[in-house]
Amino acid sequence: FVEELEGEKARLLQDVKDDKITVFINIGRYDYQKGHDRLIAAFERIYIDNQQTRLVIVAPHGPLREQTLQLAEKSPAKEGIYILGRMSNPYPLLKHCDAFVLSSHYEGLGLVVYEALAVGTAVITVNLTETVQYLQNNEAIIVESSEEGLYQGMLQYLADGDPENTFDFSIPKQKSLKEFEALFERE
Repeated sequence: FVEELEGEKARLLQDVKDDKITVFINIGRYDYQKGHDRLIAAFERIYIDNQQTRLVIVAPHGPLREQTLQLAEKSPAKEGIYILGRMSNPYPLLKHCDAFVLSSHYEGLGLVVYEALAVGTAVITVNLTETVQYLQNNEAIIVESSEEGLYQGMLQYLADGDPENTFDFSIPKQKSLKEFEALFERE
């Protein structure tokens, strides 16, 4: 088992370094909220037409662990899917993948979207108001919240590459500072 795991890590490292292979990544626990089922289904459609793609899911824990592992194992795209457990620091991997995909059914603020943007990784995200409210200048590919939307977003990334603009972190920082200062204003 240890040799098999080491082989998978070596294969993933090779795939991430290969410029001919596009690596999509998702980070989030095994839970309905995270939408791994529809992400895997959308990726299958991508992989069937393009075996030069990979999907990495980093999921430390959660109630749908076994179901998600089974989906990946039974998938026609299983050779292109990596499922990793807990990582103390997923950011180096995130930085070296081509695009982060947020597939959640719902989120408060999909913080990992902004973490991906901060390390310079392109983002494909479902249209969740709380998450996309700061994305205003084509900094990410924003798609319908569905399997079809995820599929179309990955297709768009494969066709067009990275979105045109980088995210300007100073805008939400300024808004946050104003909101903080307002807490101390006297009426």
